[in-house]
Amino acid sequence: MQRRNSFGTQLRYWRKARGLTQFDVAMTSGYSQRHLSFLESGRSNPSRETVMVLAETLGVPVRERNALLDAAGFAPLYSQEPLTSEHLEIVLGAVHEVLASHRPFPALLVDRAWNTFALNETANVLFSQFVGGGDAYPSLDAVNAVRICLDDAGLKPFIRNWHGFMRGILGQLKTELRREVAHQGIAALIDDIQTALMASKADRDASLADDFPVVRLQLERDGMQVSLFTMMSTFNLPLDATVAELRIETFLPADAASRAFLMALDESVHGAGSQRAMSPTV
Repeated sequence: MQRRNSFGTQLRYWRKARGLTQFDVAMTSGYSQRHLSFLESGRSNPSRETVMVLAETLGVPVRERNALLDAAGFAPLYSQEPLTSEHLEIVLGAVHEVLASHRPFPALLVDRAWNTFALNETANVLFSQFVGGGDAYPSLDAVNAVRICLDDAGLKPFIRNWHGFMRGILGQLKTELRREVAHQGIAALIDDIQTALMASKADRDASLADDFPVVRLQLERDGMQVSLFTMMSTFNLPLDATVAELRIETFLPADAASRAFLMALDESVHGAGSQRAMSPTV
């Protein structure tokens, strides 16, 4: 979608993308259906407040809200700072503290297309042991967290439940795309996962069999086994598009053996008795 599209065209685009009628939006936003019709047709011009209310009603992502404001003739409200900006220094400093405090368990900082920008020491040490040989991944702090799971030189050969895990990721990405709508990075990941799943000879029905409450990442290599589940954290009420797209993915052990494995891994790096994050009882 071009940034310079008229406000009415963009409003109609987001309404239809959400599967809503003008009546639906009117009931939620507080504006009349007639007024919404006039806005979409260009017969009426919105105020700045109207743009923001409708963007909130339609769940328009922060970055795309600036395009709506521009189309309506208003200055952008949200900043779009690079991660290297001093403006984000305090926020990113807090992120790195969260990553470090999650030790002895892994944690990553990713964007909405799963590009990795940072990871804690545990994640680096752990996943480096399960990445295939060679020079394909000399560093893990700038990889795509999904693509490395699709790569035979990455984690793919060592994910015991690869088919079931990737089906879970596929569902998550499809949900994300329904919110983001036109995000090319997410759409490309979905296409690549679907292609890989179609080419897989795994028992697709068996891959769904798991009595754990959430999809797990089950890694196995040379006698090492670890089973993990994840939680995602985002910023509340972001006013910067870059910050709005960041996610902290924290990994937690899915069983007692995996917890013990991660604790032992931490001790091998830092020594016994070093300070650790609180560990859940499993």
